[in-house]
Amino acid sequence: MRMKKRSDDEFSAFLDASDAFLADPFSPDIHIRDIVLDVAWDVYRKYMEGQRRRGTHLWQEECLSKAWEEVLDLICYLHVVRSHLRAIGHLAELGRASADAREKDHALTAIANIVATGNPWGNQAVNNSRKRGARKPQR
Repeated sequence: MRMKKRSDDEFSAFLDASDAFLADPFSPDIHIRDIVLDVAWDVYRKYMEGQRRRGTHLWQEECLSKAWEEVLDLICYLHVVRSHLRAIGHLAELGRASADAREKDHALTAIANIVATGNPWGNQAVNNSRKRGARKPQR
């Protein structure tokens, strides 16, 4: 399906919808505007960062194998995000069901830690193999 080409004026009006946000911050128009702006900024930033890092133009690179690797990474990231959301839901239910204020606080702290660091303990990425006593690989 081909999309109708939009004029620059229509696109400018689309991007300049701040008054509409104040009226209804959860309208479909505002939601899609926020998505487009977030994606546009992130793509621009990542593209320019890659240009500086590689020193070559993206269209001069071999992209197929790199794209496949990125898809595989994305699958793993989405799996982790989904498991984090399940854990947050479980902790929220535990906190809601508990009559003990300390248990509620522990559940909220664990939720905040998952959101901030990716784990309920609040520490940054941990090398689990080293924690289990695995030896450091020899060079």
